[in-house]
Amino acid sequence: MNSTNSVIHLRENHNVLIIDDSDTDISTLSYMLSRGVDAEYTISSTKTLEDAKRYFSQKDNIIDLIILDYHLIGHTAEDILKILEESDRDAPVIVATSLATKRKENQLLKYGIYDFWDKNSLSTARLEQSIRFALNRHQLSNKKQHLQLLHGQSLASVIHDIKSPISTIVSYNKIAKKLINNKDNSADNEGRIQICFDTIDKNCQLLQHLVEEVLSLSKLESESKNFSKRRINIIKLLDNSINNFQPKAQEHNLTIHKNIDLSEAWVMANADKITQIFDNLMSNAIKYTDKGTITITAAIDTKNSGPKNLSVHFCDSGIGIAEHDLHKLFAPFNSINHKTIKAVDSHGLGLSIVKSLIEQHNGTITVKSVLDEGSDFCITLPLDDINQNTVTQLHS
Repeated sequence: MNSTNSVIHLRENHNVLIIDDSDTDISTLSYMLSRGVDAEYTISSTKTLEDAKRYFSQKDNIIDLIILDYHLIGHTAEDILKILEESDRDAPVIVATSLATKRKENQLLKYGIYDFWDKNSLSTARLEQSIRFALNRHQLSNKKQHLQLLHGQSLASVIHDIKSPISTIVSYNKIAKKLINNKDNSADNEGRIQICFDTIDKNCQLLQHLVEEVLSLSKLESESKNFSKRRINIIKLLDNSINNFQPKAQEHNLTIHKNIDLSEAWVMANADKITQIFDNLMSNAIKYTDKGTITITAAIDTKNSGPKNLSVHFCDSGIGIAEHDLHKLFAPFNSINHKTIKAVDSHGLGLSIVKSLIEQHNGTITVKSVLDEGSDFCITLPLDDINQNTVTQLHS
C-alpha cells in the first residue's frame, strides 16, 4: 500500500485519510492543513481502490474524515464510496475534483458525501471550513447523542455541536467585511468574497434547520398527545401548502402537478400539525429532485366497507432511496446515505416528526422508492364521522 503519514501540530487531532492518485495533490492538501488553525491532523494516504479497501479493513487504522479524489486510475469516487458503504467504517467524506460539475455532485448524493469542491478554487480556509462542517454534522449521528436527545435529557449535547458553524459564520463575516473594505475590484478578491458569503449561507442553513428540527422534536416529546383538534377541510390545507411551495419549485425548475378532484375532505385534526406534515413532505420532494415533476394526489378510499380514509401521495422524480434504507427512514437521526451539502437539514429528524404527528392523528405514512427514479410518500388519515356518512351515502 502506498501510504504516507505525517503529524501536523495544531490544537486538536483528527485522523484524515486522503485517497488520491496524485502525489502533488496529496502534498498540497497536507501543506494546506499544516497552515490551518483548527486542529492537529494525522494524515494518511492511499492511491488506488484496492489500497483503500485494505486500509478500511484494518481496524487499527482510525479514520475521522476522508478526502476523496473524484477520479482515480480506472475508478471514480463512486467506486470508493461503494467499498466504504460495504465496510463497517462510519466516517464523513469530502469529494474533490479538478473538474467540478453539478452532475458529478448529484451522482454522489446517495452516498452521503458531506461536501464537494473544486481543487482549483481550494484554499486553506475553505478546506478547514469544509472539514469543520463535515465533522460537525457527522457528530450529530453519534448514537450516544441520539439517545440523549430521544430521552429528552436536554439540548445541551447539541450546543457544543453548533458552536463550530457559529464560529465559522463569525469568522467569515469578518473576512468578508475586510475584503469589501479593501475596495479591491479584482476578480480574485470578488471570488474570495463570494466564497465567504457561500460559506456563511451554508452554515446559517445548517444552524436554522438543525435548531428548528431539534426544538420540534423536543416539543413533540413534551406535548400531550391529546393536542387540540377540530373538524377541518384538509384539502384546503393541502392546497395552501402546494401554493406556498410553488415559488421554490419554480426556482429549482420543477413542476408541481396536482391530481386532486376533491374540493373538501373533513377530518378531526390540528390544522397547524397537518400543515407541518404537508410542508415537510413538500420540502423534501423539492429538495431531493433535480429535475422533473412532483405530483400530489388526494383521494378518498371507497373500496372497503369499513371506515373511510383520505390518502395523499407526494410523488417525486428525484434521487430515490435504496431499498435497504427504507426501514430506517422514519427513525430520528437516521444514517441514510442521501445526506448532502445542498440538504443541510437532513439530520433524519423531519420525517420522524412527521410520522409521530400522523400517528397522533390515527393515521399512517408509507413510502415506496426506487433509487435514482424517485419516491412516493403516502399518508392516510381517517375521515370524521360526518364525512364517513356522506361518503357512504354517495357510494351506496
